[in-house]
Amino acid sequence: EAGKDDHVGHFIFVLSAAIPIGGLIGSPTPPVSVSEAFYSFDGNTLDLYSKHNGRTMGGSVHFRQGYVATGQAIVLNQSNTTWIEISNNFNIIESNVTVEAFIMLLKPRVDGNIFQFSSDFQMGLRNDILFMSFDPNINVSGKSVISTDDWHHVAFVYDASKKLATMYIDGIADGSKSNIPPRFSTNRNLSAPAMIGHGFYGAIDHLSISVTAKRNDIILWDASVAAYYPMDRLQPNDQGPNGLNGTSAGISSTKGMLNEAFTFNNSDAYFEAFGFTWLGMPRRSFSLAFWIRYEGSPGAFLTVANPSTCLLVLGIRSDDHKLVAYLPNATRSRSSVTVVGAVMPQVWVHVAFTWSLENRAILYSSGFIQGESPDAVVLSNYQGDNSSYPYTITLGTYSGSADCIGGGLYPSEHFMGTLDELYVFARELSHAEIKLRVGAMNS
Repeated sequence: EAGKDDHVGHFIFVLSAAIPIGGLIGSPTPPVSVSEAFYSFDGNTLDLYSKHNGRTMGGSVHFRQGYVATGQAIVLNQSNTTWIEISNNFNIIESNVTVEAFIMLLKPRVDGNIFQFSSDFQMGLRNDILFMSFDPNINVSGKSVISTDDWHHVAFVYDASKKLATMYIDGIADGSKSNIPPRFSTNRNLSAPAMIGHGFYGAIDHLSISVTAKRNDIILWDASVAAYYPMDRLQPNDQGPNGLNGTSAGISSTKGMLNEAFTFNNSDAYFEAFGFTWLGMPRRSFSLAFWIRYEGSPGAFLTVANPSTCLLVLGIRSDDHKLVAYLPNATRSRSSVTVVGAVMPQVWVHVAFTWSLENRAILYSSGFIQGESPDAVVLSNYQGDNSSYPYTITLGTYSGSADCIGGGLYPSEHFMGTLDELYVFARELSHAEIKLRVGAMNS
């Protein structure tokens, strides 16, 4: 069984190769810079690199399940003013800087800092809206109110060469200001320690500080690529930003659409990865995109479920060999929805499934919409109780406890074929993006 104990990693911060073709739309990106500091908050306030460890000051903190469900997040409730004080100040004088984190507000109208380098250089929220402060007279404000009880990725970027500050929510620019001279990004009071969470009321996970100005596409990658599995050399590791490594058994390796791929050629073959927290959050958009080569034996090949709830099954029906997406309890009356696609040929085909509250369920193959359902108004994660527990994605044979039978897919059938280049997105991919992904790989 490969990768059983390798559940958590921080690949985005140490990756030396370019982000893979198809991970972002357009040409491959340059190498991702190494972070100056990274706080996973897995039961402590230590920096991954041990250069800028933190300690709790003021009141007390506790830890809860994080955005990355294999780890934890820190919770500050400000019953007493509480913050994390950082040892060893950051050398950011006249330099670029990027601060990123996943946050969850636990009450409305939060006024607090997510991170501050000094009393002058701060970034956080004012009345649930992002802000950056470089000086009492130089401030940047966002536009959007961040919702409570939901995970969001936030990023603050200062580009010294462009004299530009930009803030992002879930990978989308939310506010910017130009003509900010580099001298305003200096840590003026070097005797004052940097701080995390001063006045902040909520949870923070995977906070990173980089002495580089990350580009828009890199921020979007960090925010919205929940996982990326290249499936090379029988390795079930996640090469996305969150390190949601999987486990596998019974699979074999073969030539893929890009490098190598996983072949499922027996009834016991599977790959699974746990920890997709946001899939348990109702109304949150998501997408799955991958390459598949069908080899004539139909059945379910991808299942998204937690121990009590089945969210999505993708497979090939035995009666007509058509691609289908089955969504149990996907309407307000808790009826199931089946989206039917095209007949699957026995060649490499790109498949994508997207869901959003605006566009509902859409099934693609070869870059074209093959089926959609406006009836999938809410998914099974809307039912409450255990339906919000983090989800597991299974490729091949599903052996979990949730009821995932339906859509013309039967547990007695075992898909046989090859899968490659699985991406899991915490947003809806547009039709244009999917067509570009297919074109980039085909060329």
